[in-house]
Amino acid sequence: MPIDVPQGGILSWEFKTDGKDIKFGVVLFALGSYKQGASYDAAPVIIEVAKSGSKGESIAQTLSDCKEGTYLLVFDNRYSMMSSKTVRYALEVGNA
Repeated sequence: MPIDVPQGGILSWEFKTDGKDIKFGVVLFALGSYKQGASYDAAPVIIEVAKSGSKGESIAQTLSDCKEGTYLLVFDNRYSMMSSKTVRYALEVGNA
């Protein structure tokens, strides 16, 4: 999920899964450099992609004083492809 954030901006999110865990992380691309489907493996990591432990509980976080760029929120189910997940989320971008 790519989101453009201005210099000094605020990025907030909240998500939860349907009782199962999922990997989640955040990476940063220079503004205008992200292409749909691009690999995020070489992008600077803001939050390491790791199991979130959501399992039906809401996970919420805010990044403030952000660098300008395209923040990619990564929901990764590759480790558990035989088990589908439903993810509900809300995002908010603002100026400081």
